[in-house]
Amino acid sequence: MTDLGGSHSWLRDAAGGVERAHGGALAARSRPSDDDLATVRGFPVAERQSIGPRIERVRFGVAPPATAILKSGGFWRGARESILYESGLLDFAIDGAPRFLGSGAGAWILIEDCDATRRPDLASQQDVRAVFQRLASIHAHHRNLYERIDEITRESLASAPLTMASPCDAIDRADDLTEMVVAASRSRQTWEIGAREVAALDSIREWARGPFGVTLADAETTLLHGDYQVGNWLIDAAEEVRVIDWELAAVGPGILDLQFVDVDGRWSVFAPSGDDALIALDAYCQRCSDLHAAVPRDPVAAARDAVTWGAIAGARARLADFRSGEGKTRGNRAEIPGQVVDLIAISERGARRRLGL
Repeated sequence: MTDLGGSHSWLRDAAGGVERAHGGALAARSRPSDDDLATVRGFPVAERQSIGPRIERVRFGVAPPATAILKSGGFWRGARESILYESGLLDFAIDGAPRFLGSGAGAWILIEDCDATRRPDLASQQDVRAVFQRLASIHAHHRNLYERIDEITRESLASAPLTMASPCDAIDRADDLTEMVVAASRSRQTWEIGAREVAALDSIREWARGPFGVTLADAETTLLHGDYQVGNWLIDAAEEVRVIDWELAAVGPGILDLQFVDVDGRWSVFAPSGDDALIALDAYCQRCSDLHAAVPRDPVAAARDAVTWGAIAGARARLADFRSGEGKTRGNRAEIPGQVVDLIAISERGARRRLGL
């Protein structure tokens, strides 16, 4: 739900070709010279290939050939991914993130080129279980995150759409969304948003104060990927799950990373759906239990609540982007109000179901 167009720019198919190369409006960031990169890696640069806005594949002149991915900009106009790498928070062994190779003081990062990988098959129980076992390992490892990070990292994560530093944030964000929707309903620029959407916020606020609070009661605050869906999962030659594109990383209850898991089999093409979603939840909960991490009392309800929260986060982020004019949302700015209407409908449907309405 919060996928507003993160880079996803260096996924590769099995043959090594660029699968997708797109991005939104990016902040102007420093682009390192060949000498800068040679200093970091210790090898001269032989070739640089653009594979997306401010994202390059770099080949170094060494035998055997060595390549890396250079990211000198981020979709969210910030340095969140750089901060996570430079702080040492991301660990390949735990998180499956590309290995960190070097950086330029937050202006750019050089990371491992994950070639010879494949996308997980959502119809494969083995792949689905592996992907969600990896997610559980990430959440278990990063428990009590705020106690172990510096102020810069904390502030960076706090600005992410999915972040929930405390259960009270659920109520505050629902109230905040209400104010934003009311304001939008009065603007000619957002004529698609009207009384129907304003009324929908009543059940959303009631859900935030009731059922969602129950779901959050035993949850542990941890590092969230923020966009945990099939576009950001890879499986390497050793059958290890790799997790890429940490630009939307956040902090909050681990269950929020289940925002794309569709237990009702209605809509998701981004994560397991229907019976496969139940397999994903079982794998996630079992691994959490094995690692002595918090396990949701009702995994299905938790997954549904995550979808609702993701829709709220997405609606808030889009409205904020529309108001600021920063151009973070993928696609045409004129499409944002319609996207917000759809997200409010999703969140209202989830809230009403949990309220028994």
